[in-house]
Amino acid sequence: MALRLTTASASFAINKSGGPGLIQYQLWLEVRAAEWPAVDMTVQKLEQWALGADGSEYSHTILERSERIGCSTGRISYTWFLSVPEHEFTARPAARTYRARIEYTYDASPASVYVVTAEKEIESNIPSPLMTSLTMTADAPVFPTSIPARPITFVATGTGGVPPYEYQYAGGYTFILRDWSPDARFIWDPIQQPPSSGFVSITAFARSSGRRNAEVTKTMEFSVNK
Repeated sequence: MALRLTTASASFAINKSGGPGLIQYQLWLEVRAAEWPAVDMTVQKLEQWALGADGSEYSHTILERSERIGCSTGRISYTWFLSVPEHEFTARPAARTYRARIEYTYDASPASVYVVTAEKEIESNIPSPLMTSLTMTADAPVFPTSIPARPITFVATGTGGVPPYEYQYAGGYTFILRDWSPDARFIWDPIQQPPSSGFVSITAFARSSGRRNAEVTKTMEFSVNK
């Protein structure tokens, strides 16, 4: 039995309140049947850990199932996702080690249980320090008050991280209205860029100097008379 850990990485995700709050781990392993003896085998149990530098457990999962793989070319692949809750984000660093333990039997002698383990260092792309919050103001009343279709000026203000910041604005959460710029001010004209309905949400994203990904976000909702 060969147990191969090929990917173990940690990144942050923006939480529901708009700030960096979740550490997400993506862990990938491959279980390959041994070439000798030439018999099929069955995985009985898979245990996985995300461990801190001091050996503390960030997560420990056990998957008990019978999954059969061939003796030479057969294999099983797993991808494991784990998120650390937001209140733990600032309390401790990302986990350092991913550990996997497989229990298996040979189909010819199922009474004998064999064990193989493997570890891999988790590669972290979580920069430090991250931005902590983003606020946004607009010269128009927010939903549910309806306003006539006219230009609306937004101003975003970020905190934490590494200034100077860059800002991006989107309609909803995905339709980019203005790409990354150091200018925190943005004017949106619903006449020139009309929403599909009278209800619209404008989202600001912010990132630290030299970073590629957004670290914080803020959304405002409006009801526009078309």
